[in-house]
Amino acid sequence: MSGYFRERKGAWEPSASRRSLKPSLNNEAVTEAELDSYRRRRQRRRQAQRTCESRNQDTSPDAELLQFAQSWAPYGGAPAGDILVRFGMTTTRFVEVLRRAMSTVGCDPEVARQLRTVYQAL
Repeated sequence: MSGYFRERKGAWEPSASRRSLKPSLNNEAVTEAELDSYRRRRQRRRQAQRTCESRNQDTSPDAELLQFAQSWAPYGGAPAGDILVRFGMTTTRFVEVLRRAMSTVGCDPEVARQLRTVYQAL
């Protein structure tokens, strides 16, 4: 059986690809050094994952505004009602703030060109 678990000597244990993540606990004595080593590796892996996730989530208001505008760009821009509900501003004010956000956040030039084209008529 391939996958996460496979049968070995009458007991189920992680397959070879997963075995290195955790010390084996079936009838083998796990030393404190092995356990500490595993805990340190797990802690480093979790910390690296949290760091990566925090880098990918830019929660600044300008970044949120850009993401919203970009998601509506293929449809000709965001509807006035959605802009009002989400950001509490008129479409005219939204476009002003969007232009300022494109310069402060350091938006990708291709995305900035697309947003300028879509939101110039609003």
